[in-house]
Amino acid sequence: MLVSVIEENLKTALTILNRRPDLNVRVSGLLKAYGLNRHFFRLWVQNESTLLARLEGSFFLCNSADTDYDEIAFFLRFNPYFQRLFGTAEAVAAVEACLESGGKLKKYDFLEFEAADAVMPEREVICNPNLNDVYEVMCKVGFQIGDFMPWYADVSHRIRHGCARAFLIKVGDKPVSSCLVSAESDTAGLLSGIGTVEDYRSRGFASDITRFACKKLTDDKKCPVLECCPAITAFYARLGFRKTAETAELIIK
Repeated sequence: MLVSVIEENLKTALTILNRRPDLNVRVSGLLKAYGLNRHFFRLWVQNESTLLARLEGSFFLCNSADTDYDEIAFFLRFNPYFQRLFGTAEAVAAVEACLESGGKLKKYDFLEFEAADAVMPEREVICNPNLNDVYEVMCKVGFQIGDFMPWYADVSHRIRHGCARAFLIKVGDKPVSSCLVSAESDTAGLLSGIGTVEDYRSRGFASDITRFACKKLTDDKKCPVLECCPAITAFYARLGFRKTAETAELIIK
């Protein structure tokens, strides 16, 4: 049975998150940033072994061998906020088999940084840049991140609470490459928003900004992780990442 997470059962939620701190870094970072008292961020536990989280219309499932997918699907079907679901590929497929929503399913490779040593690039990378510049690059690259103000409010809040970081490379005054650590826990950091504007691609900008982010995280004893389309897994493998799982996103709207 799904039960709302409050202070009295928060320890159970943390135990579930710490079972796979790499895969669950997104939820751990949100919990650290927003706590339990926000109407747009909620947590539920099921049978003390499964965790479901919501941020606005996005839901995140931390499944287990005991997950009741029928109950999860029933809960989501009648939840007015439900727009998308993230989780392991196995878990998302199991929920969709119960939902039969006909939604769009995207699969990703989940990668962990496992190089012996993270190398700091020679090219200058800006830490904590103007988020307007980061947003500009991400939009030009093609990331679907919505309007600026909601994005800015969320990312800046996470950064202020030590749950996110932003990095940028400029050529002169022109922002050309970006990278976010969009979620950060005590042990891991989720890299996202890595991209370079079209006119500056194939010059090593994405490699350098990724290496820089990895170096910053590993210096703080945190494991860099990321999700990517299988087509570009080889690119990140050359930078020291290894595939450790498969994840998926179900989009119903």
